[in-house]
Amino acid sequence: MNVKNLFNLSGKTAAVTGAGGALCGTMAEALAGAGVRVAVLDISLEKAEETAAGINRNGGTA
Repeated sequence: MNVKNLFNLSGKTAAVTGAGGALCGTMAEALAGAGVRVAVLDISLEKAEETAAGINRNGGTA
C-alpha cells in the first residue's frame, strides 16, 4: 500500500519542530517527499538549515 495514495498532502504546509534531529528531520523529509511545504524548526539554527537544505536539494520546499 502506497501512503501517497491514502492521503493527498500536495500543496499543504507543515511545521515540524525539532526537525534538526534524526527523527523529526526524517519526518520533515518524508512530508516534503509527499509534496508538503515544510517549515523546519529547531533550537539549533545550523541543524535546521542543514535539514532545510537537504529537503530543497531533493526537490522539496523548506
